[in-house]
Amino acid sequence: MIYEPGPNSHNPLQSLDETLLKDDTAIQQRWREHFEVHLNRTTAVTGDIIMSTPQHPERPSLDILPTLDDVQRVTVQMKTYRACGPDENAQVWWRESSKQTI
Repeated sequence: MIYEPGPNSHNPLQSLDETLLKDDTAIQQRWREHFEVHLNRTTAVTGDIIMSTPQHPERPSLDILPTLDDVQRVTVQMKTYRACGPDENAQVWWRESSKQTI
C-alpha cells in the first residue's frame, strides 16, 4: 500500500531551527521568510556581463496583431475535446466566440 496524505491533511514544514511546523499560519510565515530571503537578494551584475549577453535583432512582425481571419483559421485547426491550454479556455469556447465576432 502506498501512503498518501488525505485531502485535508497538511504537509509539515521544517523551520529554520529544524522543528516541524504544522500550523497553517506558521507554515505560511515560513514560506514568506523563505521567499523574502531568496527573492530580495542583492545582485552584483556588472556592465561587462550585460554587454557580453548575446543580442538578437528586433522582430517587428511580433508587434502585428492577428486578424480575424488568423483567429478563425487557427480556431478551426484546434482539436475538439482536448485538454485546455494554460489559459484554461477550451477549444469549443474559442470556436463559439469566433462565430459571434463575424
